[in-house]
Amino acid sequence: MIDATGLIDAPGLVALYLSAVMLGAMVFFSGIVAPTVFTTLDPQPAARLIRRIFPRYYLLIILTGFVTALAAAFAARWLPALLFTLVAALGLIARHGILPAVNRARDAELAGDLAAGRRFARLHRASVILNVVQLVIAAVGFGQLA
Repeated sequence: MIDATGLIDAPGLVALYLSAVMLGAMVFFSGIVAPTVFTTLDPQPAARLIRRIFPRYYLLIILTGFVTALAAAFAARWLPALLFTLVAALGLIARHGILPAVNRARDAELAGDLAAGRRFARLHRASVILNVVQLVIAAVGFGQLA
């Protein structure tokens, strides 16, 4: 990427590459890893594995989102900076709010609490929708940087 002065736009390149990493990780995890885990492993080991992966997945989204936003801001690419800040902020909500609530509801459901099963289903659906929203926002942000 060359800026208006004819120089390489290093912050813009960093933002573009990091957004590509983020988008690739999101698509890979959502489209390949999670479905494969649940169709390959028995339910209990699959759930344990996913519980280990999800916090790291969201940490990746949070860190790459904020660094991408910062790089985009340094490149004066304000819309992508805003979009990736939003993706990272939603990652914080998912990692520190929804994910622990999903785990608590699932544990309570497995312990026999029927109401917790409905709560788990609702929270899980919300987490999937949130992930899709993040993916769409990241794709738009990537498109703005490309």
